[in-house]
Amino acid sequence: MLSIIQPMVHGQLLIGIESLLSSLNSEVTPRNSSSGSVRHPQDTQLHYLLRIRTRYILEGDPPGALVIQGHLLNLFEHVCYLTCPNLHKAPSFLPLHGFKDRFSLLGTSILRAISDLATTQLDCIEASADYLKFKTSPHQNLSLTLKATCLRLVCIAFVTGNGAPETPSLVKSVLADSTQMSHIELGTACLDSVAVISMNSPEYTADLNRSLRNFIINTQTNHSSGLICIAADRLAWCLNAISKDKVVSTLYSLVNVLAPGTTTSADRSTVSLRPRTALSMIQIDQHATASSISLNMQSDDQRQQVYSNVVEAIAEMVCELREEKVAELMISLLGQKFGRVNDGVDRSLIWGLAKIATIVKEKDLRRILKLQAKARTELSHALTETVFRLC
Repeated sequence: MLSIIQPMVHGQLLIGIESLLSSLNSEVTPRNSSSGSVRHPQDTQLHYLLRIRTRYILEGDPPGALVIQGHLLNLFEHVCYLTCPNLHKAPSFLPLHGFKDRFSLLGTSILRAISDLATTQLDCIEASADYLKFKTSPHQNLSLTLKATCLRLVCIAFVTGNGAPETPSLVKSVLADSTQMSHIELGTACLDSVAVISMNSPEYTADLNRSLRNFIINTQTNHSSGLICIAADRLAWCLNAISKDKVVSTLYSLVNVLAPGTTTSADRSTVSLRPRTALSMIQIDQHATASSISLNMQSDDQRQQVYSNVVEAIAEMVCELREEKVAELMISLLGQKFGRVNDGVDRSLIWGLAKIATIVKEKDLRRILKLQAKARTELSHALTETVFRLC
């Protein structure tokens, strides 16, 4: 299959297709200027071809080289998943456990060819990447979707030891670009790639986990809520693969983000939780607490977005881990934040605890309901949502 696909995406075929399509516009104008043009069969065929092309453009799938590249790479990616099946029914990039052994079945020569193929396609995308900055090209969505496919392929080759060494840097560069991360498919592919490299390449674990945590805190994308949940799941997987200590210490550092922009000496002790206080509630090594997170936010809106991100991520991580002790700890720590920051944080806490309520036992559910009952905002909606989530 590689021998068939490589000449199609590297050769003159794509250039020829683009040349043919670009010539249509130059041909249709002189033909339409002639009153008798509709009498010629070729003019009728050209007319229908242009109508079909216009329809696909309006649907966001303009005919051209990018469409062919995208479909070919998608097909090849799917074949890789079928060749190396996972434990789930649907073939996919996930799960991350056993990832290296799973895709090593492809063999060294094929994996190196996959790396070359995907890297070349990424270079082609980057060579015409001005539209990523200015968003003026109708091909933006196609290019970013193609980049998502290539990113997963280069990640497969890298983790198995047969890919380009710059892959982690490439993944981090996408993670740091809000324009690219706002594309849901590319954003998800990037988060999956960060997680799989972190879990399978120990030398990159600390740096990538830190980048993943910073993305959760600071992201301001249009689809931030969905991406934060995805990122929180991936961070939970990565931290849990290291130790339970790392999970708790990172959750603790996220909780401590929920502090007012300015605090007086009188109330400073009630805002930030001490490591020993938090970790004493669970049997965890107290020397493993994470360092505090430094924030540099320029406006109240940005700060409020960070608070919302943090609460949503904590709730998602707790639900993903499904650890009773971790859930108990987070309920207690989040509960202490009610009334400490602002009404916006209180609203986020209400909905975050409602989400956690779906995976806890009865005694913890009662604690959550009591916390919500004491909250001053959105009381009836929060209680209704909590009950609804449990049904």
